[in-house]
Amino acid sequence: MNLPFKVPFGKKEINQYFLALLLREEKVTAVIFEEAEGKIKPLAKHEESFKESVEAASEDEFLDTLDKAISIAEQNLPKSIETQKTIFGLKETWVEDAKIKRDYLSKLKKACDALGLSPVGFLVIHEAIAHLLQKEEGAPVSAVLAEIGKKHEVITLLRGGRIIETHRAKIEDSVAKTTDRLLHHFVNYEVLPARIVLFDGEKSDELSQEFISHSWSKDLPFLHVPQITVLSEGFDARSVLFGAASQMGFEVLGEGVSAPKRVTPNLEEQPQETEKMVEEEEISDEKEEDFGFVVGKDVRQFKKPTVVAPEAENEELEEEVVETPKDQPYPTSLKKAIAVGSLFSMVLSNAPRLKLFTKKIKLPKIPFSLPSFKNTSRPFLLIPVIGALFLILLLWYIFGLSAKVTLLAKAQTVEKNQDVILSSVDPTDPSTNTIHIDFVTVSEDGSSSAPATGKKEVGTPAKGTVTIYNSLSDSETFQQGTVITSDSGLKFTLDKSISVASSSGDPISGIKSGTAQVSVTASDIGTEYNLPSGVKFSIAGVSSSVVAKNDNPFSGGTKKNVTVISKDDLQKANDALIKSVEGKAKTDLMAKVQGDTILVSGYLDESINKSSPSKNVGDEASSFDVKGTVDFKSALYKKSDGDSVTKTLLTQSIENMTLSQNKTSYAFNSVKPQGNNKLTATLAAKAFLLPKVDTSQLAKNIAGKSFTDAKNIATKIPQISNILVKLSPNIPFPHLLPKMSNHITIEVVGE
Repeated sequence: MNLPFKVPFGKKEINQYFLALLLREEKVTAVIFEEAEGKIKPLAKHEESFKESVEAASEDEFLDTLDKAISIAEQNLPKSIETQKTIFGLKETWVEDAKIKRDYLSKLKKACDALGLSPVGFLVIHEAIAHLLQKEEGAPVSAVLAEIGKKHEVITLLRGGRIIETHRAKIEDSVAKTTDRLLHHFVNYEVLPARIVLFDGEKSDELSQEFISHSWSKDLPFLHVPQITVLSEGFDARSVLFGAASQMGFEVLGEGVSAPKRVTPNLEEQPQETEKMVEEEEISDEKEEDFGFVVGKDVRQFKKPTVVAPEAENEELEEEVVETPKDQPYPTSLKKAIAVGSLFSMVLSNAPRLKLFTKKIKLPKIPFSLPSFKNTSRPFLLIPVIGALFLILLLWYIFGLSAKVTLLAKAQTVEKNQDVILSSVDPTDPSTNTIHIDFVTVSEDGSSSAPATGKKEVGTPAKGTVTIYNSLSDSETFQQGTVITSDSGLKFTLDKSISVASSSGDPISGIKSGTAQVSVTASDIGTEYNLPSGVKFSIAGVSSSVVAKNDNPFSGGTKKNVTVISKDDLQKANDALIKSVEGKAKTDLMAKVQGDTILVSGYLDESINKSSPSKNVGDEASSFDVKGTVDFKSALYKKSDGDSVTKTLLTQSIENMTLSQNKTSYAFNSVKPQGNNKLTATLAAKAFLLPKVDTSQLAKNIAGKSFTDAKNIATKIPQISNILVKLSPNIPFPHLLPKMSNHITIEVVGE
């Protein structure tokens, strides 16, 4: 039997061992942690991957993968100990209205039955990550959370630490391009958070460089180039562990964050919202007969329910509340899950205690101490004291109460385009649409390889010897290079200069021609120049009485087609050289951004300063390398200068309206150089217009009014749809605004 209190006989507290199972898109992570004296510490962790994804895994694969992850993680535990109490980290798509969807609930129940697990509660992994980021950074996180797997990517839009929307896709081309494509699914938002948080990706340094160098689509509504944050390895497991510890009242060793202490008030002291939540959850989950979440109990050990009279049941029930730190509102999924599970388990087992996790309500501290009347013998003295206290409270209410009223307005969209000049020599001047810039350059060394695609015929010319016959009465001299032509039109050249004697003869024997032999070479390559013997040749520029003839065949002529480096190949190699260092250049240029300066989007001029190919144009090769230095040039401008010119452009011809400061965006399109010192561009500006409100007059009109009356007055102003009121100090009653109008501050924001 479990006693509801600790026996004070110095008995050593038995350590508890818990299992956290994180079911991710492509893998499961098992984390074993130990609880001792209200403190927990991680002991072991192991990951196992699904063949495709957790959604596509069959029942056998799902159970086998979970079993492997748990078994290997448990190897660091003593042999006699097995972990059963289990906290699940789930995907956001598995949960709806703070409850696990029925199909996935059934899947988890089968896993618990097969593996002998006792479920304690669950957390949405992305909510847990957002919560721990908020704890570490000190403010709610607004960002795009990107979970990078080997085959798939899941991105979640976070606003103020809350999950707004989630999308999933298969990774194609690159992770950054897949992210770019997924971001286009967020279609109902005027502005996306300019921060992308990456986790679970391999080679995080290369991944961050890929995102930094990626050129985001111009139609994505970023106010500026998004900041890239890479979470440390295991951050998801640490987030779930931290969240579970916070809700269960434990302290995480090594985290430096203590969970709140446990308190056990009466059920009547709990807020109505908690009682209503339990009632609704009891009705909605009463059909799940074997699967529940409960702290400190194994649902397998529960008995069948017994009927208890309502009065007796209320007398037996106690409520255990874990106070969540005021500045860290934790996601409600674990709290509601444990509340639902605890109630459901009580119905199943007739458990004597109902354990709910909810917030503890704290009343504001009164700025003075109440006197004690324990020993007062004259009760009539209480009347003036009570009157004085009432007067003090009244004065404190009148002079000490202040309020911040936020008017929610339906913003109107305005878009304008304007040609502007970006000048490094002229100052910023909104009247002339001029923005001052400073040019910045970086040089990057790199290399690239490219295939050779040029074609060329190569070979050797044919050679041989001819005899020149001179039938003229005078000798003839022929210079080196003299062309002789065969009957078929093939040309050859003399290899050296030669003289041929004149003809001679007598009346009996006839004329005898003068002769001389000389070597010749074909004027082109090819086997067709390998002529047989006995071919006659004419000699250019001389009489037909002088001819040549070869006594022996010509030989040595060859020809073949080979691949060589072309000019186009060299240009492609230089382009690849530029591309190979462009990402590093963008990173180095970003490093030059200081203060409120911003790089001009759409302008990056690159030129090769030095290029050294391993082979020259025309050389025979299948591929070749190029090494060189590339100069990159961009421009910086001050954000305040861009805002000034944009504001001037947008406020022209606008009456009774004002710009929403946090929803104004602009970009430079069609950026082109104009000389050495200037650029021309088109400034595309977009903003939301809010109504101009006389806040001092409105404060007078709503001073002393109830929140409802103040709303009725404010919503009569065009475009104002609702108001939010925050009192300081935040007293729960009455819902009246301060009597003094100068204690009311008013701001107008877009919905």
